[in-house]
Amino acid sequence: MHEQLRHLACKSGFRRVYRGQCDEYPMASTEQGGAGARTEEVPGRENTCQGGMNRSQYPPDGRRFLVVISNPKLIAPGPFTGTDIARDKGCR
Repeated sequence: MHEQLRHLACKSGFRRVYRGQCDEYPMASTEQGGAGARTEEVPGRENTCQGGMNRSQYPPDGRRFLVVISNPKLIAPGPFTGTDIARDKGCR
């Protein structure tokens, strides 16, 4: 089901200008994810790392939960422009 919701958000015509990946919010693995989700192009490394970390942090049935940004200083200052600008490029 999550893959179906992801495809509703990141349609085949999603424009990837910088060879990144389509990422959606709310996440496809939640009740709110899917067709109405906001999509952005993000670095593939970031999408893979954060997807794995985020999924383990909320209820497995997709129920409501609170998203808290614990370190806003690490948020990218602007949209993805082809260069992964993260200070820490690892997956924690």
